[in-house]
Amino acid sequence: MTSSPYAKVGAKLVDSGFAAIPCRPGSKVPGGFRSGEWFYESEWQRFCDRLPTELETDIWAKWPGAGICVALGFNDVVAVDIDTTDHEVIAAVEGVLPPSPVQKVGSKGYTAFYRGADVKDTKFPINGKNAVEILTHGRQTVVPPTIHPDTGNAYRWLGDALDQHTPASLPELPADIIERLAEALRPFGYEAKPERERVERTSNGSGGTWREINGAALANLDIWVPDLGVPCEQLRNGNWRCAAVWRGGDGMNVSFDPKGIKDFKTDEGHTPIDVVMLARGVGNGEALDWLKARLGLEEPERVEFIFHKPVKVEPAHRERPTTEAPDVARFEILIELFNLIDEQPEWPESAAQPGAASPLDRITVGKGVNWTNVDGLLGEMRDWILNTSSHPNPRMAVMAAFATLSGVTARHLYTPTGLGLGLILAMLARTTVGKDAPLSAVAKILHAANLGHMAQPATAFTVSGFEQALIDSHGACVATGDEIGENLLAKILSKKATPHEVMMKTFIMSATGQMDSSAPHALIKRSRQSVKGPEPVQTLPGFMFTLLGASTPGKFFESLTSGNVGDGLLGRPLIINADPKSKENKAPFIPVPASVVDALQATRDIGRDEGNFSIAPIGWPIYDRQRVQWTPEGEARYDLLGEQIDAVLETEPPYEELYGRIKANSLVLATLHAISRDYAAPMVDAPDVDLGAAMVVESVGTTIAGLGDMRHGLRQDGARH
Repeated sequence: MTSSPYAKVGAKLVDSGFAAIPCRPGSKVPGGFRSGEWFYESEWQRFCDRLPTELETDIWAKWPGAGICVALGFNDVVAVDIDTTDHEVIAAVEGVLPPSPVQKVGSKGYTAFYRGADVKDTKFPINGKNAVEILTHGRQTVVPPTIHPDTGNAYRWLGDALDQHTPASLPELPADIIERLAEALRPFGYEAKPERERVERTSNGSGGTWREINGAALANLDIWVPDLGVPCEQLRNGNWRCAAVWRGGDGMNVSFDPKGIKDFKTDEGHTPIDVVMLARGVGNGEALDWLKARLGLEEPERVEFIFHKPVKVEPAHRERPTTEAPDVARFEILIELFNLIDEQPEWPESAAQPGAASPLDRITVGKGVNWTNVDGLLGEMRDWILNTSSHPNPRMAVMAAFATLSGVTARHLYTPTGLGLGLILAMLARTTVGKDAPLSAVAKILHAANLGHMAQPATAFTVSGFEQALIDSHGACVATGDEIGENLLAKILSKKATPHEVMMKTFIMSATGQMDSSAPHALIKRSRQSVKGPEPVQTLPGFMFTLLGASTPGKFFESLTSGNVGDGLLGRPLIINADPKSKENKAPFIPVPASVVDALQATRDIGRDEGNFSIAPIGWPIYDRQRVQWTPEGEARYDLLGEQIDAVLETEPPYEELYGRIKANSLVLATLHAISRDYAAPMVDAPDVDLGAAMVVESVGTTIAGLGDMRHGLRQDGARH
């Protein structure tokens, strides 16, 4: 089998510091390969901020015919594309560009590589056609020896190959290069386009937030279409065309006009939000936020109305009240529909109209961060889980990776404030989405790292069952189980909980509230003796407990609403909706990568230097408890998160206990991410805090939305019950 272009030089480019990713054969766009088919990879822009891992490059090198794209922006790598055969234009451009030793050619002109930290993406059209373009963060360019889709020949280097250099060795573009190029190209007909005045479109009250944003987007195509991350071009009349790479098309078949967007190949119409979802591979909410950010739209100011007279309604489902008090149910529905009153102490903001202000909007730490883009060991575990899953699900894969790392680290490493790293993670997914793969992946990874004793099935949701799992795992347990809402949380959160179920709550609160100063845990129930030692186990020294569970959304939230949602335990779990069901992947057998095994074993051994650990009477190693340190930027980011949460709590929002746990849960995830990046010397930095906060804030929003839906009798599948 002939090796692909990526197999030949992809890993070498990454080793040199360039974010080389696969290019779909016969195209100029990033691609993925699954179940024997190539597809457009909509999430490629994450590599504008990080290098691919060794696991990723090893997998990509096996994909048939994979070309090479370099994602620009990481390490300040940029490019200047000269797309003309006019020698006078080329000479004028070269007169102001610094000479670059790295240039590649495809069909005409050439592309030169540079460094440029503060250079903006800019196009220089002449006579209606793009002659020169500066490509920066968020863009990519195809490199040799990829086959050019139009000529059928390989791209080639005019000078040095890119892998002969590092980003630091490339020449730097001057800060005023845009002005220099504009001046050089003006004699040939280039005119700098004045920045389009933003056109405001507002609704008349009947369209709502979605209609307003779609209208504003159509009126301001220049602001967002070039940033979609797909090949696009602007026409002389100011309209745009782009390639429908989400369906495999490379031609410029999607037309953008202020009157509407249409795919002429399929004869389909799209809204701007539709196109963002397709091009960037995101859901409705992320597409909405992405457009709002580029259009500079702000949330409308909420209006408060005061009713001076009660609303009197005849209830149909119960006896007529004897007093003149309004029907509460009908009155609350009016409040929900019109979003008239701010203070509804029992009403989740997510149940209000789309676009209504939420207390979570006040938390800007982590806003806009895609928490599935984890780095280091977490990223390698995520990618292995995805590549071995029949229905790959990035969100569930990341949760399984966090659970695994938590188990390996949490007996001896703690957050900078002394919090333990144990987690309760609830994956919400319908039965066909593919939750079995991430649940089983934890045990597979731990067994491969010779840490299989840490993986314990949560077959019995009882105190004695969990304590026995801890004994069998030598004090560091990652338990996995299905339907944790129905089988666990519903019981222990219920106001009618039995004494045994109350003890379950006590155990979980203790397990997830461990500090570096916590005393050994005294066993609540008698467990069978399964470890060698002179006496039966009575206490658990330095223990750690993490639970990774799955549930269908409807059953999960039904379980919570049947109990006391004001209980302090409700804020402990991280509750995340899975991604939608993906296309089936004929998952090959891929062993757990050696890099993952080595990193987990090294992480487990932190603190095992001579004198730093001892053997307990029951045969377990007891480590010195160590706090992971943080950078000044990380600590400042954490403090800002605390200030924002305090501001939210001052408003006394519904489900206040959920907001109160955001700070602690975010720091646990941030610490695990810091360990993932550098287990030898982890330091919690600002991006770690942002990632942790993004995940936790989403969890809180999901919980409030789910509780609100169930309170209104709306199941997660949209049906009434």
